[in-house]
Amino acid sequence: MITRYAWYGFIALVALIVTGAELDRATRRAPHLVPLVPGIFRSFAQMHETVATVRKAPPDVALATARTLVERRPVPAEHLTLLAIAEERAGHREKSGYLIQAAARRGWREPLAQEAMFNIALMARDPAESARRLVAIMSTQSETEALPELVARQLATPAGRQAMAAQLATGGRWTGQFLPALSAVDRTSAIDMLNRAETLGARLDCRALAMLQAEFDRSATSGTKPVIPRGHCTGPITTG
Repeated sequence: MITRYAWYGFIALVALIVTGAELDRATRRAPHLVPLVPGIFRSFAQMHETVATVRKAPPDVALATARTLVERRPVPAEHLTLLAIAEERAGHREKSGYLIQAAARRGWREPLAQEAMFNIALMARDPAESARRLVAIMSTQSETEALPELVARQLATPAGRQAMAAQLATGGRWTGQFLPALSAVDRTSAIDMLNRAETLGARLDCRALAMLQAEFDRSATSGTKPVIPRGHCTGPITTG
């Protein structure tokens, strides 16, 4: 009899664990389930809770929540980024900087960490590194409202434009975000960078260049319109 009850208890325990784990996984697509997940089973649910509290909750609460997340799931780069934000809010700037660098090394597709490293590279006057970080930000395929500002800062110096031209010469899907962003930056800097990219043999999307040329034409304030180089694209640039 005791053995039977022990077996039933074991089955009930396994069912509880499985239910808790499945409920936690379900929060990835249904964040409204987060409050239903028992604390001991929170992993994915802890991520949602941290995102909700890290910027708005009192610093000590945000820090405790972020630390719990990293203790439970220390590998993902975005978790280190959230902890870095919480540490910064708590006044621990040195620790925050270390975590941001660790997150950027661990996950090239973590946009917040890459943006922070972009800023660090610019301050260190390392345009090649800041260009790589900018490419990493765009490679996440996530919408970044600050992208035109980041691009403008990268293109603000000849060295920055040369570094970005070198990245354009390597190509990649990220250029689909980069070229439209040029419409919001200084025209002279943008065209200088595109000329440099052409010299390096960059193959750019003709349709995107045509749209950029049309945007430059519409916003031109003088009789002379800036002309975008053709580069090595396969078709002509039209502005009609």
